[in-house]
Amino acid sequence: TEIPSIDVRRMEAEKNQVSFERVILGKLIDMGYVLEELEAEFCVRGEKGEWGRCVWYKEHPSYDAIDPDLQGICPNIDPSFLIAVFKTEHAGDQKFTLVSTQIGGGFLFHKTLIFHRVVFSKPEREEQVA
Repeated sequence: TEIPSIDVRRMEAEKNQVSFERVILGKLIDMGYVLEELEAEFCVRGEKGEWGRCVWYKEHPSYDAIDPDLQGICPNIDPSFLIAVFKTEHAGDQKFTLVSTQIGGGFLFHKTLIFHRVVFSKPEREEQVA
């Protein structure tokens, strides 16, 4: 039986108890789409939960100075995702990762993110969703 890809992604999100948006956005990264803009907030207790809405800096000087050991562990991950810098609503500029440590196939956004605005540019070569 052939199952539409979108239905597979909905089932994946349901089984992993994560948002459908998290799954879809991760698949877009896997397909080569480039994250251009991200506005989100963190659904966690404590300090990060009080940051309010956060706008990710796509470019920031700290991305050029990322720890080589960390980059070595995650060689295929964009440095701006590993130690992402955000302009927060209530706490100035803050650092946190966009990357989940959850084991899975492909790119996974951190599960605490609540996405408000996400903008991608198309990949140089578009691929079919697996």
